[in-house]
Amino acid sequence: MKQNLTMSFLRSEMPYEKRIAILPEDLKSVKHCEQLYFESGYGKDFLIEDACYETYGCHIVSKEEALQKDILCDTKIGNASYLNSIGDNKIITGWIHAGADKALTNTLINHKFTCYAWENFYKDHRHLFWKNNRIAGAGGVINALQYTGYLPDGLKAGIIGRGDSAAGAFSMLSKLGVIIRQYNRKQEALFVEELPNMDIVVMAIRWDTLRTDHLITSIARKSMKKTAIIIDISDDANGAIEQSRSTLLNHPIYYLDDIMIYSVGNVPNIFYKSATASISEVMCQYIDYLVEGNDDPVLSNSVIIKDGVLLDEHILKQQHR
Repeated sequence: MKQNLTMSFLRSEMPYEKRIAILPEDLKSVKHCEQLYFESGYGKDFLIEDACYETYGCHIVSKEEALQKDILCDTKIGNASYLNSIGDNKIITGWIHAGADKALTNTLINHKFTCYAWENFYKDHRHLFWKNNRIAGAGGVINALQYTGYLPDGLKAGIIGRGDSAAGAFSMLSKLGVIIRQYNRKQEALFVEELPNMDIVVMAIRWDTLRTDHLITSIARKSMKKTAIIIDISDDANGAIEQSRSTLLNHPIYYLDDIMIYSVGNVPNIFYKSATASISEVMCQYIDYLVEGNDDPVLSNSVIIKDGVLLDEHILKQQHR
């Protein structure tokens, strides 16, 4: 009989990251709570006592003990500092985003990890964390506009993208009285042509890292209004926006060619409680599959590395492996 695996849940080390993977009330649907280990203080940002997890038969342990378990779950596990120090053959799950980070990919390969990447959790062609993505769009807009010094009512915005983060941004901007034009990926040239008319520019596309060009170049920025702001929801460093970089929530703004840029890597944390609720309702469906070591289409399709073997074709191409 196959033995069930142990699974730990860790608080993220990423600065200003408060989202967690599972809330106590969602453990009602989990069969193997006795195999789950939570880092002490896991829910403290939500005023959730450790005892709330113990009520369901889960264990509360130190971070050091949590890192010894078979499966590690951390919302931003790709940013974790401990990946080189936890031994080999671990299973990890969370947002990994290894494609743009060759050193991280090498660490995962060298330690023979199996990696279930949340960015690849899809079912019926829809990202399962779509609510989190909508929160990113809405939260990014709300947070960024506070730095402009202007009430947004009557301003003109351009959104490029048709996904969930774009939908979140569109919904929030419309409620704020902003005049919006939305563009799809086939309208890149039109988008750039109309940049000079925009007060608010929302980037809600994941830039193809195999591309060597940029959508908003330094030349394009010089055509924009000096009072404009670019809100990069996707946070693609030097991707769609030439020379762009990632920031943190404590200092989310910088300038390129005198244009204000907002680009935060974990922007859903603005509404971390809403984001966590949406994450938890997804993760509770897959914990038992992971603990039992059973196959599931969502999980199997999210694997980027298995036992140290890189499987993700896009990362293979991106990193020229």
